[in-house]
Amino acid sequence: MNIGKIVEMIRADQTIRNNVAVFLASVNTQNITQVVRTHQTVVDEQRTVSLAEMNGGPATQSDVDRAITVLDAEPIMQDFRLRTAQTENAVNNGTITTTAQLLATLSGEVKMREYALLTRDVTKTNIGTTYVSIPPGANGERCLVDFTNATQFRIIMHANLVATGPFGVRLLRDSDNAVLFENAAIALTGERELDTDWLSLPAEANGLILVRLQAKSSVAADDPVFRRIIMLVR
Repeated sequence: MNIGKIVEMIRADQTIRNNVAVFLASVNTQNITQVVRTHQTVVDEQRTVSLAEMNGGPATQSDVDRAITVLDAEPIMQDFRLRTAQTENAVNNGTITTTAQLLATLSGEVKMREYALLTRDVTKTNIGTTYVSIPPGANGERCLVDFTNATQFRIIMHANLVATGPFGVRLLRDSDNAVLFENAAIALTGERELDTDWLSLPAEANGLILVRLQAKSSVAADDPVFRRIIMLVR
């Protein structure tokens, strides 16, 4: 992990600077929890191995392998490894910039949230070659999204991309039209499920903000049908 960036976060947070010990204790709380839970798992599995030794001689390699497999697969350990890796990536790429975000990500306080950006079929007849709102209602039917302490997002779209394309889709911050996400070269046509996979949040996606969905085509007369679009944030 980029220690230099973490040091800069601490320097910028007067509360943390006044009591570094409390900050470090907060960071380590989850680590301590994992150690205690993991220790209990190890103890339980060692008991299993000991029982094998009592009822048929020394524990076999299979017994030992099973103990290791159970420990490795324990959900809480997997979750902790995932959060640690996410935190490291977010610090290194600059997505996490404050101690609050660092602690929230490490501790698992940032739960995955789902936002429905579009929930019914919308046909964009003669969509045009410049971006237009996908939902037909006032203000592009803006959606309120909470990005607080989040570091990643994922957009999943179902659509019937009728005609030629390629098509473009983007997500804007409503207050100033800052582009949070854009794919301007969707060359697929027909019924499609499009998934961005997990992406790092841009700096503009911070706090509670209104967002708008827009689309376009390289052929003005195209008539794509957008069916359902959701965004996941974590």
